[in-house]
Amino acid sequence: VISGRILPDKKPDFIGTWDLTIPARGLFEVYIEEDIDESNGVRAISGTIEDMIGTAIFVSSMDGDLIKFTKSYDAASIANGGAREPLKYEGNLSNGKYRGNINKTMQFTMKRFIAN
Repeated sequence: VISGRILPDKKPDFIGTWDLTIPARGLFEVYIEEDIDESNGVRAISGTIEDMIGTAIFVSSMDGDLIKFTKSYDAASIANGGAREPLKYEGNLSNGKYRGNINKTMQFTMKRFIAN
């Protein structure tokens, strides 16, 4: 977190936070492992998310400027304080960042990761 990364030796596709007050506390990295073009510009995406709690898998759909994904922590991350139930993210792209809500109660922001 001091370097602004969870896994500094890997290159995520997206980086974001679910804690807008203290971004480092909610830092997460999205690693896309499968990206399938479906019909009408919709993309089905899946992979892993790494954050301060641990590892989660996600499944997502991207449709234009809208992204929706479901994040599910693995057993070790749940034991470390991760949510037992899947978390549903939904956000819109604006000025290069996705902004939206998690389970309609918390906010998140994320953007494409660009290595320095």
